[in-house]
Amino acid sequence: MDTYQAHSKEYAFRRDSICGILKPLYGWHD
Repeated sequence: MDTYQAHSKEYAFRRDSICGILKPLYGWHD
């Protein structure tokens, strides 16, 4: 369970980081 949660957090962090980089480039807004 702990491993799964850690993986989920890492994935979410990477996903948010990628979105944070791409959104400004493409002019995306939440």
